[in-house]
Amino acid sequence: MRNSFSIAAALVLVLTSCAFAQIHIGGNISGVLQDTTYIVDDYLRVLAGDTLIIEPGATLLFAGNYQLQIYGMLISAGTEADSIRFRPQVSTPSWGCIWFDENSSDQSQLSYCYFTGCTLGAINAGGVNITISHCKIEGNTGSWGGGIYLSYADVTISECEITGNSVTSCGGGIYATHSNPQISDCIVSDNHCDGAGSGYGGGGICFNHSSSGTLEHSLISDNTSGHHGGGIACSDVSDAQIINCTVVDNSAELSGGGIEIYSANPDISNNIIAGNTGNCGIHFDNAPSTSLVNCDFNDNEDGDFTGNVPVGLGELVMTNFNGDSCDVFSNIFLDPLFVDTTGEDFNLTAFSPCIDAGNPASPLDPDGTVADIGAYYYDQSQTPPPPPAIDDLTITLYNDDVILDWSDVAGAESYNIYRSSNPYFELSGNLVTSVDEPGWTDNSALNEGLYFYIVTSEGNSQIIEQDFPLGTTGENITMVWIPPGSFMQGAYSGEMCASSNEYPQHEVTLNYGYWIGKYTMTQAQWESIIGENPSSGWGTGDDYPVYYVSWDDIHDELLPTLNSQTPGSPWRLPSESEWEYACRAGTGTRYYWSDDPDYTQINDYAWYMDNSGSMTHESGQKLPNAWGLHDMSGNVWEWCEDWYHSSYNGAPANGDPWLDPAGIYRITRGGGWFAEAEFCRSANRSSLYPYGSDCNLSFRLARLAE
Repeated sequence: MRNSFSIAAALVLVLTSCAFAQIHIGGNISGVLQDTTYIVDDYLRVLAGDTLIIEPGATLLFAGNYQLQIYGMLISAGTEADSIRFRPQVSTPSWGCIWFDENSSDQSQLSYCYFTGCTLGAINAGGVNITISHCKIEGNTGSWGGGIYLSYADVTISECEITGNSVTSCGGGIYATHSNPQISDCIVSDNHCDGAGSGYGGGGICFNHSSSGTLEHSLISDNTSGHHGGGIACSDVSDAQIINCTVVDNSAELSGGGIEIYSANPDISNNIIAGNTGNCGIHFDNAPSTSLVNCDFNDNEDGDFTGNVPVGLGELVMTNFNGDSCDVFSNIFLDPLFVDTTGEDFNLTAFSPCIDAGNPASPLDPDGTVADIGAYYYDQSQTPPPPPAIDDLTITLYNDDVILDWSDVAGAESYNIYRSSNPYFELSGNLVTSVDEPGWTDNSALNEGLYFYIVTSEGNSQIIEQDFPLGTTGENITMVWIPPGSFMQGAYSGEMCASSNEYPQHEVTLNYGYWIGKYTMTQAQWESIIGENPSSGWGTGDDYPVYYVSWDDIHDELLPTLNSQTPGSPWRLPSESEWEYACRAGTGTRYYWSDDPDYTQINDYAWYMDNSGSMTHESGQKLPNAWGLHDMSGNVWEWCEDWYHSSYNGAPANGDPWLDPAGIYRITRGGGWFAEAEFCRSANRSSLYPYGSDCNLSFRLARLAE
């Protein structure tokens, strides 16, 4: 391998040490282009058998309509923080392209590169199977394939952004002829084709002449065609697979605003085709064997389908696994409920009908659930599905009031009412109130503007729990989902055995849901993280609660170690409000099972002084509360995040911890094996120095959803 440039080689050796040097290059080239700026004064060629490596941070400025021609191997691998740039010099309007010869190396790769200003399409590959990843290709022009042109090339293209390119013929973003590209996780947007010549259009992508590659998990949006196929065109026996893509807001002058199919039979599944203009979502022209299953069609101009439409397509004759009406091919025709179409956020919201509506034979989504429809799946691993909305909600306007009414739901203990000015909104952060009976009036709401409402029921759905890995320890911890809602914190008036620090009772509204441990942290879990078990003398074993741990131990040792090993929402202690809300599980009685004035039921639910045998017991041996949490009363006291205050005057009413210290103690709750029954009440409060620990004091973890 030559380690020099055939032109200006001596100059390179002199100037590569100068950070601000602009090195002039051209002709045959090999070796390494380092992190600096290069002026390309002529065609560049990497000859057969040679390799050119371009390092992160390098910039190639083309001083004319020159090409970088590859007959050997090109490795142009930038990084996310330091890309490689190919563009015309400021005084030059354009340059040619990167062109790969059919005999060049299949091992060539382009990653984290930026291409703009090309007039022959940015990347041209003929008869070679290179890899293109993490590149941004924008503002290029050509006849075919403004961003990427492929001919007899089975190229891999992944995680690229191909935008703002245009051509006079077909394939504004990507054009493939006699090729089988593997395209995944890309954004192809704002590209244009005039549609002249062979190819039948394809503002975003054109598969032509027996091109049968795969396009998956990609966003195809806002592309335009002066011919057919605003988003995608499949023509001339191009039986491509189009899987889990979101094809939205594309347009065509003639037909197929979303997808045009001409003399081809592509396999189209798990896609969203919505909001396209120019004679329908998909236009069929001589496509008798096209497979079109488990897709969602919505709001396409002039209908979802035109042309020689396959029999049964679009006729609602059955329901899918979600209970939504669909055709015989399991296609649905509902608003996909994107997060924000105005802001181009095409992720799914929690109520989207596309969740779990994909082909059951498709690979599962990364969260282990049935495939969603569209490019972006809704992650159900961190945020559980929302409770079902009331489906017979009626809204009546009277003067300035909005009156909501619905039927009673069997087993429901309360109803949560959510409101937003956005018609497609998440529940989190939008809870207005909770009521015990059907019916509620939003007084004077019309004076504030237009609102949209969702009502859900509580107390009639199954417990949602999930095992989470404890960092990299190999141990898991079972967490229970606590839904948003309101409750009365503290002792009710006249409550037997109540203390003054449990007053005044006050309403707390948690506008968010969260995860909390089904059990207190066990000795095995603590040891797996910290490396030793501090518990001894009062009950030991893997499934016993860990004890002799202080509030400081948790914050100084456990949580920093655990959170350093865990992506996403951090682990933490619950606030006192979160703890009591989870403990009560919708009840307002002394205990989460009843008032139990004669203590006839407590033995079924709690370990306390009279039944514990003066020792800690394994977690989960007593009955849980209504939300599936064990030992919220008794066995061991539990640390909370808050500082202790002698009353609730001035306490947060939104679930936040009370972090304004009124003394030197931190809150403990729940009672323990050495406590009398009255100290195991849901409202009972106690405290301890944050550096203190005890043989009947432990904790349970909490974390927010992602």
